[in-house]
Amino acid sequence: MSRGIQSNKLQLEFALPLEIQNCIGYTLLSRNPPDKEERFVPNIKSVKKDVIKSRKNHLRNISAKSALKTFVKKARIAIDTPSTEVAETTEAIRLACKSIDKTAERGIIHRNQASRRKSRLMKRANKAVAHAAA
Repeated sequence: MSRGIQSNKLQLEFALPLEIQNCIGYTLLSRNPPDKEERFVPNIKSVKKDVIKSRKNHLRNISAKSALKTFVKKARIAIDTPSTEVAETTEAIRLACKSIDKTAERGIIHRNQASRRKSRLMKRANKAVAHAAA
């Protein structure tokens, strides 16, 4: 085995930038982690690359979902607040729908989920407009 042991921790056999190592779980792992779960580094080069790629994609997907939730939340606040202008509310809804469509197009969320989210958002907007008119 070509693994060197330093201070009771395993070294990786390939070098990655530290921020990627921390994100994908390839940091130097102790032999007895606190949560008692062993993480194994794959031996095959292509599998190592696949793991790195899947972790990067996972981080990108989390970021996209977070942005989606932020846009939807801003749109809901604009809809529910009666003092906001119609243009601001329309723009918030437009940005939320755009964000929903983008995440569905990239395959981060299912297209049916995207449709459901947009439908609920528009239903809320229409209900607020009807309530304001009455």
